[in-house]
Amino acid sequence: MLDSLEKYLGKDGFYWLSACAVFPELHWNITIYLGNVLKIESGASLIEVCSLTDLARLPWLRYGYMPDWLRVYLITTLSSEQEQIIRTALQGLLITAIQGSVSKLQLEVAREYRRVLLNLANPILDLLSKKAAINNQLGDYIFLGFMKGKSVLAMKVSDEFSRSLQKQKKYAWWRKVLRKLGIVVKPAIQEPSFAKSGNSSSRLISRRKFLQWFGLVGGGFAISVLADKITKNTNSNTHISILPNSVPTPLKSFEFEIVRVNTQGSITDRAKRDGKFFTEYVGNGVTLEMVAIKSGSFIMGSSAGNSGQNQSKIPQHSVTLAGFFMGKYEVTQAQYQTVMGSNPANFKGETRPVEQVSLNDAVEFCQKLSQMTGHNYRLPSEAEWEYACRAGTTTPFYFGETITADLVNYDAAYTYAFEPKSQYRQQTTPVGSFPPNAFGLYDMHGNVWEWCQDTWHDSYQGALDNGSAWFDHGNPYRLLRGGSWYSSPDYCRSAYRDFSNRDFRSDYFGFRVVCDGVSASALL
Repeated sequence: MLDSLEKYLGKDGFYWLSACAVFPELHWNITIYLGNVLKIESGASLIEVCSLTDLARLPWLRYGYMPDWLRVYLITTLSSEQEQIIRTALQGLLITAIQGSVSKLQLEVAREYRRVLLNLANPILDLLSKKAAINNQLGDYIFLGFMKGKSVLAMKVSDEFSRSLQKQKKYAWWRKVLRKLGIVVKPAIQEPSFAKSGNSSSRLISRRKFLQWFGLVGGGFAISVLADKITKNTNSNTHISILPNSVPTPLKSFEFEIVRVNTQGSITDRAKRDGKFFTEYVGNGVTLEMVAIKSGSFIMGSSAGNSGQNQSKIPQHSVTLAGFFMGKYEVTQAQYQTVMGSNPANFKGETRPVEQVSLNDAVEFCQKLSQMTGHNYRLPSEAEWEYACRAGTTTPFYFGETITADLVNYDAAYTYAFEPKSQYRQQTTPVGSFPPNAFGLYDMHGNVWEWCQDTWHDSYQGALDNGSAWFDHGNPYRLLRGGSWYSSPDYCRSAYRDFSNRDFRSDYFGFRVVCDGVSASALL
Protein backbone atom coordinates (compact mmCIF):
# COMPACT_ATOMS: atom_id res chain seq x y z
CA MET A 1 0.00 0.00 0.00
CA LEU A 2 2.75 2.44 0.94
CA ASP A 3 4.62 1.80 -2.31
CA SER A 4 1.42 2.47 -4.24
CA LEU A 5 0.92 5.65 -2.22
CA GLU A 6 4.35 6.96 -3.23
CA LYS A 7 3.71 6.13 -6.89
CA TYR A 8 0.34 7.88 -6.75
CA LEU A 9 1.67 11.10 -5.22
CA GLY A 10 5.08 11.17 -6.87
CA LYS A 11 8.33 11.98 -5.09
CA ASP A 12 7.48 15.59 -4.20
CA GLY A 13 3.88 14.84 -3.24
CA PHE A 14 5.05 12.03 -0.97
CA TYR A 15 7.50 14.45 0.67
CA TRP A 16 4.60 16.83 1.29
CA LEU A 17 2.54 14.07 2.93
CA SER A 18 5.53 13.00 5.03
CA ALA A 19 5.99 16.60 6.17
CA CYS A 20 2.35 16.67 7.30
CA ALA A 21 3.07 13.60 9.44
CA VAL A 22 5.61 15.51 11.56
CA PHE A 23 2.85 17.58 13.16
CA PRO A 24 0.89 15.51 15.74
CA GLU A 25 -2.46 16.14 14.03
CA LEU A 26 -3.66 16.74 10.50
CA HIS A 27 -4.95 20.23 9.80
CA TRP A 28 -5.77 21.51 6.34
CA ASN A 29 -4.26 24.95 6.94
CA ILE A 30 -1.01 23.38 8.12
CA THR A 31 -0.97 21.18 5.02
CA ILE A 32 -1.26 24.27 2.81
CA TYR A 33 1.25 26.12 4.96
CA LEU A 34 3.86 23.38 4.55
CA GLY A 35 3.14 23.23 0.82
CA ASN A 36 3.97 26.93 0.55
CA VAL A 37 7.03 26.89 2.82
CA LEU A 38 8.82 23.70 1.79
CA LYS A 39 10.89 23.83 -1.38
CA ILE A 40 12.30 21.28 -3.80
CA GLU A 41 15.77 21.45 -5.34
CA SER A 42 14.67 23.82 -8.10
CA GLY A 43 13.51 26.34 -5.49
CA ALA A 44 9.82 25.91 -6.29
CA SER A 45 7.41 25.31 -3.43
CA LEU A 46 5.64 21.97 -3.10
CA ILE A 47 2.27 23.58 -3.75
CA GLU A 48 3.60 24.85 -7.09
CA VAL A 49 4.76 21.47 -8.37
CA CYS A 50 2.38 19.01 -6.71
CA SER A 51 -1.30 18.32 -7.18
CA LEU A 52 -3.24 19.60 -4.19
CA THR A 53 -6.25 17.68 -5.46
CA ASP A 54 -4.38 14.35 -5.37
CA LEU A 55 -3.31 15.02 -1.79
CA ALA A 56 -6.83 16.04 -0.77
CA ARG A 57 -8.23 12.75 -2.09
CA LEU A 58 -6.27 10.72 0.46
CA PRO A 59 -8.56 9.33 3.19
CA TRP A 60 -6.36 10.61 6.04
CA LEU A 61 -6.67 14.20 4.82
CA ARG A 62 -10.37 13.85 4.17
CA TYR A 63 -10.99 12.65 7.73
CA GLY A 64 -8.25 14.73 9.36
CA TYR A 65 -6.78 11.65 11.03
CA MET A 66 -3.47 9.82 10.58
CA PRO A 67 -2.62 6.83 12.84
CA ASP A 68 0.81 6.79 14.45
CA TRP A 69 1.97 3.66 12.63
CA LEU A 70 1.62 5.59 9.36
CA ARG A 71 3.14 8.75 10.83
CA VAL A 72 6.19 6.82 11.96
CA TYR A 73 6.72 5.29 8.55
CA LEU A 74 6.33 8.62 6.75
CA ILE A 75 8.71 10.43 9.10
CA THR A 76 11.37 7.74 8.66
CA THR A 77 11.38 8.48 4.92
CA LEU A 78 12.60 12.02 5.65
CA SER A 79 16.29 12.83 5.83
CA SER A 80 17.59 14.50 8.99
CA GLU A 81 17.93 17.78 7.10
CA GLN A 82 14.39 17.59 5.74
CA GLU A 83 12.97 16.79 9.16
CA GLN A 84 14.82 19.71 10.75
CA ILE A 85 13.53 22.11 8.08
CA ILE A 86 9.97 20.92 8.69
CA ARG A 87 10.26 21.16 12.49
CA THR A 88 11.75 24.64 12.25
CA ALA A 89 8.90 25.75 10.01
CA LEU A 90 6.30 24.29 12.36
CA GLN A 91 7.94 25.84 15.40
CA GLY A 92 7.73 29.21 13.67
CA LEU A 93 4.06 28.59 12.98
CA LEU A 94 3.08 27.59 16.49
CA ILE A 95 3.69 31.01 17.92
CA THR A 96 1.11 31.33 20.63
CA ALA A 97 -1.53 29.40 22.56
CA ILE A 98 -4.68 31.11 23.77
CA GLN A 99 -7.96 30.12 25.30
CA GLY A 100 -10.99 30.50 23.07
CA SER A 101 -8.95 31.15 19.95
CA VAL A 102 -10.77 31.61 16.66
CA SER A 103 -8.14 29.37 15.13
CA LYS A 104 -9.06 25.80 14.23
CA LEU A 105 -5.49 24.61 14.79
CA GLN A 106 -5.86 22.82 18.09
CA LEU A 107 -3.94 19.96 19.69
CA GLU A 108 -5.72 17.82 22.24
CA VAL A 109 -3.62 16.99 25.29
CA ALA A 110 -3.84 13.26 26.00
CA ARG A 111 -5.59 11.69 28.92
CA GLU A 112 -3.45 9.51 31.14
CA TYR A 113 -2.24 6.27 29.58
CA ARG A 114 -4.14 3.86 31.82
CA ARG A 115 -7.36 5.78 31.52
CA VAL A 116 -7.12 5.61 27.74
CA LEU A 117 -6.75 1.83 27.82
CA LEU A 118 -9.74 1.45 30.11
CA ASN A 119 -11.85 3.42 27.69
CA LEU A 120 -10.82 1.05 24.90
CA ALA A 121 -11.93 -2.07 26.70
CA ASN A 122 -13.68 -3.65 23.76
CA PRO A 123 -13.03 -7.40 24.16
CA ILE A 124 -12.54 -8.11 20.46
CA LEU A 125 -10.26 -5.14 19.81
CA ASP A 126 -8.40 -5.85 23.02
CA LEU A 127 -7.74 -9.44 21.96
CA LEU A 128 -6.61 -8.38 18.50
CA SER A 129 -4.31 -5.71 19.91
CA LYS A 130 -2.62 -8.18 22.23
CA LYS A 131 -1.85 -10.51 19.32
CA ALA A 132 -0.69 -7.71 17.01
CA ALA A 133 2.95 -6.91 16.35
CA ILE A 134 4.28 -3.84 18.10
CA ASN A 135 4.33 -1.74 14.93
CA ASN A 136 0.95 -2.93 13.69
CA GLN A 137 -1.90 -0.44 13.70
CA LEU A 138 -3.88 -2.80 15.96
CA GLY A 139 -1.23 -2.25 18.60
CA ASP A 140 -1.69 1.49 18.41
CA TYR A 141 -4.12 2.97 20.92
CA ILE A 142 -4.84 5.83 18.52
CA PHE A 143 -6.03 3.38 15.89
CA LEU A 144 -8.06 1.45 18.48
CA GLY A 145 -9.61 4.65 19.71
CA PHE A 146 -10.50 5.57 16.16
CA MET A 147 -12.20 2.18 15.72
CA LYS A 148 -14.15 2.84 18.91
CA GLY A 149 -15.27 6.20 17.61
CA LYS A 150 -13.34 8.18 20.21
CA SER A 151 -11.03 11.11 19.54
CA VAL A 152 -7.84 10.05 21.29
CA LEU A 153 -5.31 11.59 18.93
CA ALA A 154 -3.13 13.62 21.23
CA MET A 155 0.16 15.41 21.56
CA LYS A 156 3.04 13.82 23.44
CA VAL A 157 5.39 16.10 25.36
CA SER A 158 8.85 15.54 26.75
CA ASP A 159 9.70 15.14 30.43
CA GLU A 160 11.68 18.39 30.29
CA PHE A 161 8.68 20.24 28.95
CA SER A 162 6.43 18.59 31.51
CA ARG A 163 8.67 19.61 34.42
CA SER A 164 8.94 23.15 33.11
CA LEU A 165 5.18 23.47 32.97
CA GLN A 166 4.77 22.34 36.55
CA LYS A 167 6.95 25.23 37.71
CA GLN A 168 4.68 27.78 36.11
CA LYS A 169 2.21 29.35 38.52
CA LYS A 170 0.88 32.16 36.39
CA TYR A 171 -0.74 32.37 33.01
CA ALA A 172 1.80 34.90 31.71
CA TRP A 173 4.69 32.42 31.95
CA TRP A 174 3.47 29.85 29.43
CA ARG A 175 4.42 31.98 26.41
CA LYS A 176 8.05 32.07 27.53
CA VAL A 177 8.09 28.29 28.01
CA LEU A 178 6.68 27.62 24.56
CA ARG A 179 9.16 29.94 22.89
CA LYS A 180 12.04 28.38 24.79
CA LEU A 181 11.20 24.70 24.37
CA GLY A 182 8.80 24.48 21.42
CA ILE A 183 5.68 22.37 21.42
CA VAL A 184 7.10 19.74 19.05
CA VAL A 185 10.19 18.70 21.04
CA LYS A 186 9.14 15.04 20.90
CA PRO A 187 6.20 14.47 18.56
CA ALA A 188 5.68 10.84 19.59
CA ILE A 189 7.59 9.11 16.81
CA GLN A 190 9.80 6.86 18.93
CA GLU A 191 6.93 4.86 20.41
CA PRO A 192 4.14 4.53 17.87
CA SER A 193 2.45 1.63 19.67
CA PHE A 194 1.55 3.13 23.01
CA ALA A 195 -0.64 0.20 23.99
CA LYS A 196 2.44 -2.02 23.88
CA SER A 197 4.89 0.30 25.56
CA GLY A 198 5.14 1.30 29.19
CA ASN A 199 8.77 2.43 29.24
CA SER A 200 8.70 5.54 27.07
CA SER A 201 11.06 8.29 28.16
CA SER A 202 8.27 10.73 27.33
CA ARG A 203 4.99 10.59 29.17
CA LEU A 204 1.45 11.69 28.54
CA ILE A 205 0.09 14.52 30.65
CA SER A 206 -3.57 14.50 31.56
CA ARG A 207 -5.60 17.19 29.87
CA ARG A 208 -6.91 18.48 33.18
CA LYS A 209 -3.43 18.87 34.70
CA PHE A 210 -2.16 20.58 31.59
CA LEU A 211 -4.97 23.11 31.70
CA GLN A 212 -4.49 23.67 35.42
CA TRP A 213 -0.79 24.41 34.92
CA PHE A 214 -1.70 27.01 32.33
CA GLY A 215 -4.58 28.43 34.35
CA LEU A 216 -6.98 27.59 31.52
CA VAL A 217 -9.56 25.72 33.57
CA GLY A 218 -12.84 25.26 31.76
CA GLY A 219 -11.52 25.90 28.30
CA GLY A 220 -9.75 24.10 25.51
CA PHE A 221 -6.03 24.37 24.97
CA ALA A 222 -5.29 25.68 21.48
CA ILE A 223 -2.09 26.29 19.60
CA SER A 224 -3.09 29.14 17.34
CA VAL A 225 -1.69 30.61 14.18
CA LEU A 226 -1.30 34.37 14.18
CA ALA A 227 -3.75 35.11 11.42
CA ASP A 228 -2.65 38.41 9.99
CA LYS A 229 1.16 38.39 10.16
CA ILE A 230 4.05 37.06 8.13
CA THR A 231 6.86 35.80 10.33
CA LYS A 232 10.43 35.25 9.25
CA ASN A 233 12.16 32.04 10.28
CA THR A 234 15.44 32.94 11.94
CA ASN A 235 17.13 29.77 10.69
CA SER A 236 16.41 30.31 6.99
CA ASN A 237 15.44 32.87 4.41
CA THR A 238 11.93 31.47 4.14
CA HIS A 239 9.09 33.92 4.67
CA ILE A 240 6.23 32.09 6.33
CA SER A 241 2.73 33.13 5.29
CA ILE A 242 0.11 32.64 7.97
CA LEU A 243 -3.41 31.98 6.69
CA PRO A 244 -6.32 33.57 8.57
CA ASN A 245 -9.25 31.40 9.62
CA SER A 246 -11.95 34.03 9.73
CA VAL A 247 -12.81 37.35 8.20
CA PRO A 248 -11.32 40.08 10.40
CA THR A 249 -13.75 42.30 12.24
CA PRO A 250 -14.02 45.16 11.94
CA LEU A 251 -13.27 45.25 8.24
CA LYS A 252 -10.57 47.57 6.97
CA SER A 253 -11.57 50.86 5.33
CA PHE A 254 -10.24 52.31 2.09
CA GLU A 255 -10.84 55.56 0.22
CA PHE A 256 -11.00 56.08 -3.53
CA GLU A 257 -12.11 58.60 -6.12
CA ILE A 258 -14.85 58.05 -8.69
CA VAL A 259 -15.51 60.08 -11.83
CA ARG A 260 -18.51 60.76 -14.06
CA VAL A 261 -18.42 61.71 -17.74
CA ASN A 262 -20.84 63.22 -20.25
CA THR A 263 -21.61 61.96 -23.76
CA GLN A 264 -18.40 63.60 -25.05
CA GLY A 265 -16.35 61.57 -22.59
CA SER A 266 -15.34 64.65 -20.60
CA ILE A 267 -15.16 64.31 -16.82
CA THR A 268 -17.95 66.36 -15.26
CA ASP A 269 -17.70 65.26 -11.65
CA ARG A 270 -15.23 63.76 -9.19
CA ALA A 271 -16.16 62.45 -5.77
CA LYS A 272 -14.51 60.72 -2.83
CA ARG A 273 -15.95 57.43 -1.64
CA ASP A 274 -14.97 54.86 0.96
CA GLY A 275 -15.52 51.14 1.29
CA LYS A 276 -14.82 48.14 3.51
CA PHE A 277 -12.71 45.13 2.66
CA PHE A 278 -10.73 42.25 4.10
CA THR A 279 -7.41 40.84 2.95
CA GLU A 280 -7.07 37.13 2.23
CA TYR A 281 -3.53 35.80 2.57
CA VAL A 282 -2.97 33.35 -0.26
CA GLY A 283 0.70 32.53 0.37
CA ASN A 284 4.18 33.56 -0.74
CA GLY A 285 3.36 37.17 0.08
CA VAL A 286 0.38 37.18 -2.32
CA THR A 287 -2.93 38.58 -1.07
CA LEU A 288 -6.48 38.97 -2.32
CA GLU A 289 -8.57 42.01 -1.40
CA MET A 290 -12.28 41.34 -0.99
CA VAL A 291 -14.65 44.31 -0.96
CA ALA A 292 -17.89 44.28 1.04
CA ILE A 293 -20.90 44.71 -1.25
CA LYS A 294 -23.98 45.73 0.70
CA SER A 295 -27.33 44.05 0.24
CA GLY A 296 -29.85 45.87 -1.93
CA SER A 297 -32.10 45.90 -4.96
CA PHE A 298 -31.61 47.10 -8.53
CA ILE A 299 -33.16 46.95 -11.98
CA MET A 300 -31.32 44.36 -14.05
CA GLY A 301 -31.10 44.57 -17.84
CA SER A 302 -31.42 47.51 -20.20
CA SER A 303 -34.32 49.47 -21.61
CA ALA A 304 -35.39 49.43 -25.24
CA GLY A 305 -33.92 52.88 -25.77
CA ASN A 306 -30.34 51.89 -24.97
CA SER A 307 -27.80 51.54 -27.74
CA GLY A 308 -27.11 47.95 -28.70
CA GLN A 309 -30.39 46.69 -27.22
CA ASN A 310 -31.39 43.14 -28.09
CA GLN A 311 -33.67 40.46 -26.70
CA SER A 312 -31.06 38.97 -24.37
CA LYS A 313 -31.11 42.02 -22.06
CA ILE A 314 -34.89 42.26 -21.61
CA PRO A 315 -37.23 42.36 -19.88
CA GLN A 316 -35.81 44.62 -17.22
CA HIS A 317 -36.62 43.18 -13.82
CA SER A 318 -36.04 43.92 -10.16
CA VAL A 319 -33.53 41.80 -8.26
CA THR A 320 -32.90 41.85 -4.49
CA LEU A 321 -29.58 40.51 -3.24
CA ALA A 322 -28.00 39.67 0.10
CA GLY A 323 -24.61 41.16 0.91
CA PHE A 324 -21.43 39.47 -0.27
CA PHE A 325 -17.73 40.11 -0.84
CA MET A 326 -16.27 40.57 -4.31
CA GLY A 327 -12.67 40.80 -5.46
CA LYS A 328 -11.52 44.40 -5.72
CA TYR A 329 -9.67 43.38 -8.88
CA GLU A 330 -9.81 40.65 -11.47
CA VAL A 331 -7.76 37.63 -10.38
CA THR A 332 -4.13 38.40 -11.19
CA GLN A 333 -1.47 36.14 -12.60
CA ALA A 334 0.40 36.17 -9.28
CA GLN A 335 -2.72 35.01 -7.44
CA TYR A 336 -3.48 32.34 -10.01
CA GLN A 337 0.11 31.08 -9.98
CA THR A 338 0.13 30.83 -6.19
CA VAL A 339 -3.13 28.89 -5.98
CA MET A 340 -2.94 26.77 -9.14
CA GLY A 341 0.82 26.41 -9.60
CA SER A 342 0.70 27.58 -13.22
CA ASN A 343 0.21 30.75 -15.27
CA PRO A 344 -1.54 30.28 -18.63
CA ALA A 345 -1.69 34.00 -19.49
CA ASN A 346 -0.62 35.27 -22.91
CA PHE A 347 0.16 38.81 -21.73
CA LYS A 348 2.58 38.11 -18.89
CA GLY A 349 2.75 40.26 -15.77
CA GLU A 350 2.15 39.44 -12.12
CA THR A 351 -0.31 42.31 -11.65
CA ARG A 352 -2.09 41.79 -14.95
CA PRO A 353 -5.28 39.74 -14.94
CA VAL A 354 -4.87 36.07 -15.65
CA GLU A 355 -6.41 35.09 -19.00
CA GLN A 356 -6.54 32.00 -21.16
CA VAL A 357 -8.77 30.46 -18.49
CA SER A 358 -11.97 28.54 -19.06
CA LEU A 359 -14.91 28.52 -16.70
CA ASN A 360 -13.73 25.10 -15.54
CA ASP A 361 -10.33 26.59 -14.69
CA ALA A 362 -11.96 29.43 -12.77
CA VAL A 363 -14.15 27.03 -10.80
CA GLU A 364 -11.12 24.90 -9.90
CA PHE A 365 -9.30 28.04 -8.71
CA CYS A 366 -12.24 28.87 -6.44
CA GLN A 367 -12.31 25.34 -5.05
CA LYS A 368 -8.60 25.34 -4.25
CA LEU A 369 -8.74 28.83 -2.77
CA SER A 370 -11.63 27.72 -0.56
CA GLN A 371 -9.64 24.71 0.63
CA MET A 372 -6.59 26.87 1.34
CA THR A 373 -8.42 29.54 3.31
CA GLY A 374 -11.46 27.85 4.83
CA HIS A 375 -13.70 30.47 3.20
CA ASN A 376 -16.30 29.82 0.52
CA TYR A 377 -15.00 31.29 -2.74
CA ARG A 378 -16.90 31.02 -6.01
CA LEU A 379 -17.70 32.84 -9.22
CA PRO A 380 -20.38 35.53 -9.04
CA SER A 381 -23.87 34.97 -10.31
CA GLU A 382 -24.79 37.14 -13.28
CA ALA A 383 -27.09 39.24 -11.08
CA GLU A 384 -24.36 39.75 -8.47
CA TRP A 385 -21.95 40.80 -11.19
CA GLU A 386 -24.28 43.42 -12.71
CA TYR A 387 -25.34 44.72 -9.29
CA ALA A 388 -21.69 45.11 -8.30
CA CYS A 389 -20.76 46.67 -11.64
CA ARG A 390 -23.53 49.26 -11.64
CA ALA A 391 -22.86 50.24 -8.01
CA GLY A 392 -26.09 52.20 -7.89
CA THR A 393 -25.91 53.67 -11.41
CA THR A 394 -28.52 53.29 -14.15
CA THR A 395 -26.41 54.63 -17.03
CA PRO A 396 -24.83 52.37 -19.68
CA PHE A 397 -21.50 52.51 -17.82
CA TYR A 398 -20.74 53.23 -14.19
CA PHE A 399 -18.77 56.24 -15.45
CA GLY A 400 -21.89 57.64 -17.09
CA GLU A 401 -23.09 57.82 -20.68
CA THR A 402 -19.91 56.57 -22.35
CA ILE A 403 -16.28 55.56 -21.76
CA THR A 404 -12.85 56.62 -23.00
CA ALA A 405 -9.41 55.03 -23.15
CA ASP A 406 -8.47 57.10 -20.09
CA LEU A 407 -11.07 55.22 -18.08
CA VAL A 408 -11.21 51.70 -19.54
CA ASN A 409 -8.95 49.28 -21.42
CA TYR A 410 -10.98 48.48 -24.57
CA ASP A 411 -10.84 49.02 -28.34
CA ALA A 412 -11.19 52.80 -28.30
CA ALA A 413 -10.92 52.93 -32.10
CA TYR A 414 -14.70 52.54 -31.84
CA THR A 415 -17.02 55.02 -30.12
CA TYR A 416 -20.23 54.64 -28.14
CA ALA A 417 -21.63 58.19 -27.95
CA PHE A 418 -19.88 61.42 -28.99
CA GLU A 419 -16.46 60.83 -27.44
CA PRO A 420 -13.41 60.98 -29.74
CA LYS A 421 -11.68 57.84 -30.95
CA SER A 422 -8.60 56.99 -28.97
CA GLN A 423 -5.97 54.37 -28.13
CA TYR A 424 -6.43 50.66 -28.76
CA ARG A 425 -3.86 48.98 -26.51
CA GLN A 426 -4.32 45.46 -27.93
CA GLN A 427 -3.38 43.81 -24.63
CA THR A 428 -4.33 43.65 -20.97
CA THR A 429 -3.27 46.28 -18.45
CA PRO A 430 -2.33 45.83 -14.76
CA VAL A 431 -5.41 45.61 -12.58
CA GLY A 432 -6.43 48.86 -10.91
CA SER A 433 -4.96 51.08 -13.65
CA PHE A 434 -8.21 53.02 -14.05
CA PRO A 435 -10.74 54.66 -11.69
CA PRO A 436 -13.09 52.33 -9.77
CA ASN A 437 -16.85 52.36 -9.49
CA ALA A 438 -18.78 53.59 -6.44
CA PHE A 439 -18.31 50.25 -4.66
CA GLY A 440 -14.53 50.47 -5.04
CA LEU A 441 -14.28 47.74 -7.71
CA TYR A 442 -11.80 48.14 -10.56
CA ASP A 443 -11.92 47.11 -14.22
CA MET A 444 -15.54 46.00 -14.24
CA HIS A 445 -15.57 47.46 -17.77
CA GLY A 446 -12.95 46.11 -20.17
CA ASN A 447 -9.54 44.47 -19.65
CA VAL A 448 -10.84 40.85 -19.62
CA TRP A 449 -14.27 39.28 -19.87
CA GLU A 450 -15.31 37.83 -16.53
CA TRP A 451 -16.92 34.42 -16.13
CA CYS A 452 -20.18 34.12 -14.18
CA GLN A 453 -21.84 30.96 -12.85
CA ASP A 454 -25.08 31.15 -14.83
CA THR A 455 -25.89 29.19 -17.95
CA TRP A 456 -26.88 31.22 -21.00
CA HIS A 457 -30.52 32.19 -21.53
CA ASP A 458 -31.74 34.10 -24.57
CA SER A 459 -33.70 36.56 -22.44
CA TYR A 460 -34.63 37.30 -18.84
CA GLN A 461 -38.03 35.63 -19.15
CA GLY A 462 -38.30 33.44 -16.04
CA ALA A 463 -35.16 34.89 -14.44
CA LEU A 464 -34.70 34.61 -10.68
CA ASP A 465 -35.27 37.71 -8.55
CA ASN A 466 -33.03 36.84 -5.57
CA GLY A 467 -29.59 37.17 -7.14
CA SER A 468 -28.91 33.43 -7.33
CA ALA A 469 -27.28 31.84 -10.35
CA TRP A 470 -29.78 30.64 -12.98
CA PHE A 471 -28.96 27.18 -14.29
CA ASP A 472 -30.24 24.93 -17.05
CA HIS A 473 -28.69 21.53 -16.43
CA GLY A 474 -26.89 20.17 -19.45
CA ASN A 475 -26.33 23.62 -20.95
CA PRO A 476 -22.56 23.98 -21.58
CA TYR A 477 -22.70 27.73 -22.30
CA ARG A 478 -21.85 30.09 -19.44
CA LEU A 479 -22.14 33.83 -19.01
CA LEU A 480 -19.37 36.35 -19.60
CA ARG A 481 -19.62 39.98 -18.49
CA GLY A 482 -17.78 43.29 -18.75
CA GLY A 483 -16.05 43.22 -22.14
CA SER A 484 -12.29 43.18 -22.65
CA TRP A 485 -9.25 44.89 -24.16
CA TYR A 486 -10.42 43.43 -27.49
CA SER A 487 -14.02 44.72 -27.24
CA SER A 488 -15.73 47.74 -28.72
CA PRO A 489 -17.44 49.96 -26.11
CA ASP A 490 -20.92 48.54 -26.65
CA TYR A 491 -19.72 45.15 -25.40
CA CYS A 492 -18.37 46.73 -22.20
CA ARG A 493 -21.71 48.08 -20.96
CA SER A 494 -22.99 47.17 -17.49
CA ALA A 495 -25.96 45.32 -18.98
CA TYR A 496 -24.20 43.58 -21.87
CA ARG A 497 -24.31 39.77 -21.83
CA ASP A 498 -22.19 37.30 -23.75
CA PHE A 499 -21.46 33.59 -23.45
CA SER A 500 -19.04 30.85 -24.37
CA ASN A 501 -18.60 27.13 -23.91
CA ARG A 502 -17.46 26.43 -20.36
CA ASP A 503 -14.21 24.77 -21.48
CA PHE A 504 -13.18 27.46 -24.00
CA ARG A 505 -10.09 29.59 -23.29
CA SER A 506 -9.08 32.94 -24.74
CA ASP A 507 -6.58 35.69 -23.95
CA TYR A 508 -9.50 37.99 -23.24
CA PHE A 509 -11.29 35.63 -20.80
CA GLY A 510 -10.57 36.08 -17.08
CA PHE A 511 -12.58 36.22 -13.86
CA ARG A 512 -12.96 37.67 -10.38
CA VAL A 513 -14.18 35.88 -7.28
CA VAL A 514 -16.95 36.26 -4.75
CA CYS A 515 -16.78 35.15 -1.12
CA ASP A 516 -19.75 34.28 1.04
CA GLY A 517 -20.47 32.07 4.01
CA VAL A 518 -18.29 34.30 6.21
CA SER A 519 -20.99 36.15 8.14
CA ALA A 520 -21.12 38.75 5.41
CA SER A 521 -24.69 39.69 6.26
CA ALA A 522 -23.74 40.39 9.87
CA LEU A 523 -20.95 42.71 8.79
CA LEU A 524 -22.87 44.79 6.28
